[in-house]
Amino acid sequence: MTQEEMWKAVSENDAAYDGAFFYAVQSTGIYCRPSCKSKIPKQENVCFFATAEQAKQVLDDSFRKRCELNQKLRQLGVLRSLIKLFVEIANGFSTENTKTIKSAYP
Repeated sequence: MTQEEMWKAVSENDAAYDGAFFYAVQSTGIYCRPSCKSKIPKQENVCFFATAEQAKQVLDDSFRKRCELNQKLRQLGVLRSLIKLFVEIANGFSTENTKTIKSAYP
């Protein structure tokens, strides 16, 4: 995904990109998902991250979350994990997760 595509998603509050990446605004100290309804930041103040956890680690806890991000992150994390697992199963990959599930549900 390009920086331009991510910026477009942020500037349009596009919920279709929620979970695909997160952004932080250097001037306000906020990080959030693309659909955040806060005021659209100046593009030069925005940086992008693959995960909220990555943003928090890289930014050394100097940024704070916006909205009810923690609950949304938990939901997205579960969904992302399930999607990854289903793709692995569909492609015939055998990982610890797929082995555990296959043994629990023969």
